[in-house]
Amino acid sequence: MSATQTTSLIASSPSSSNAPLMRPTSSFTELEQKLMRKALELAENAYECWEVPVGCVFANGEEIIATGRNKTNETRNGTKHAEFVALESLTRTLETKKGDGDGVGVGDGDGDGLLYERRHPEKLDVYVTCEPCIMCASMLGQLPFERVKVIFGCANDKFGGGGTCLSVHEMRGLPSCLQSDTADDGSSSSSKAYECVGGLFKDEAVELFQRFYVRGNPKAPSPHREVREYPS
Repeated sequence: MSATQTTSLIASSPSSSNAPLMRPTSSFTELEQKLMRKALELAENAYECWEVPVGCVFANGEEIIATGRNKTNETRNGTKHAEFVALESLTRTLETKKGDGDGVGVGDGDGDGLLYERRHPEKLDVYVTCEPCIMCASMLGQLPFERVKVIFGCANDKFGGGGTCLSVHEMRGLPSCLQSDTADDGSSSSSKAYECVGGLFKDEAVELFQRFYVRGNPKAPSPHREVREYPS
């Protein structure tokens, strides 16, 4: 698909109303709350490591299949958002299962290559403490699962791809960068729409961000505010 076609597709896709679907924490199930608490633990760990405090859990029902937290400061790599780090973990897991009948992993060995197939795609539930940015929201729509559902904590006012800035989760047919243009069965690879809802432990997620930005980000572009208590 050409750049012109992609631009046209985005322009004709559902636009954001600057109001992602948000629900009170009490409306989520005990399981959903339990898994988001795990994501918050990962976000807290990111904060302790002087990373932007976002954590992510990939689950298949009750089973946690991968986790991740932001590593952009640690790696100096702007793509190392929590969702991508979780996906790298999942890729490594799939690679270890080659030949077991569940799926085939096709990666670069260290989890950074994001090319893999599931012969029997299953559902994927994504719990992330902050609304996925446009980049991550697009990636989640390209994953080879039969159904993807995203539950997030607080809205992402600057870069949210789940309805705040752009409703990427409602877009269909965007070209995939995660798989080859044509699958083994001859079908083309493209993004699909998925459910995206926020509000679960929103206040806790916001509080982590407040602590982080009050303390200061040592890896922020200069000039930036004074950093407090940064370890030598």
